[in-house]
Amino acid sequence: MTARSVSKRGDEEAAELDSLCQYAIQGVHEASYLEFLRFAPLEKPDAEIRATLHPGCDRMRLPAHIEARAGFYLADALTAVSPSTWPDAFAGARNVIAGALQIAAGERQAVIRGVGGGRHAYAGRAAHGSYLNHAAIAASFLRESLPRIAVLSLGQHHANGTQSIFLARADVLTVSVHGDPAQRYPFYTGYADEHGGEGAAGANLNLVLGAEADETTADAALAEACEAIRRFSPGAVVVDIEAGLTAPFDRLALSGPAAAARKLSGALNCPVMVIACETS
Repeated sequence: MTARSVSKRGDEEAAELDSLCQYAIQGVHEASYLEFLRFAPLEKPDAEIRATLHPGCDRMRLPAHIEARAGFYLADALTAVSPSTWPDAFAGARNVIAGALQIAAGERQAVIRGVGGGRHAYAGRAAHGSYLNHAAIAASFLRESLPRIAVLSLGQHHANGTQSIFLARADVLTVSVHGDPAQRYPFYTGYADEHGGEGAAGANLNLVLGAEADETTADAALAEACEAIRRFSPGAVVVDIEAGLTAPFDRLALSGPAAAARKLSGALNCPVMVIACETS
């Protein structure tokens, strides 16, 4: 085999992965939102685009003005788009799909490091610096070959975007172990009484850790999460570990994502894909 043929095969495989990634992203996120991420920054290539106002309950029409579109697609003032937004977000999603392909091929554990967290991204809005929801993209992609998927989110902040994307899906269980949303972002979701949307009662579980939570409390919440996932009996679990994971998750954080994948795969008795995030 010549170097040229090896290079050609590598190019073909890269193009196939790009195509799969695009397909998986489109399965989760709205087309008009993806168009905004890709092309809106070209209108102001030398500046970040931020929302100066939001439509609130009047989100019924989409004016052409760039500020109007920013307010429509960016959920908060913490989030901006620039020419690097789409390439960076796509690269992260591409890594996640590569990991999902490992699970689909029969691997028991896969670990993806260094991608943007994505847990706050909605189907049609960016939030808290999250643009593409990588956990949701992986879960949706794996669901095509497995009857049920679970997503387990661990961190200080509730996985509001992930919950929203799957809220009405009975075939995807979303479980989030996080700090008290009454005291931290995202504030408006992440409470224990959010159990799933119409036709999907029980398909969402929020385990809230109070300000006084310690490792024992976190371990108990994680055990409850694992029990709920085992009862659901998914074909695979996507685990989203938030950036800078600290107390009360010290034990899990210190073990590292690979060890976490092994531990959770054994506890859940199914394949586990861990997304270890640098940003969230």
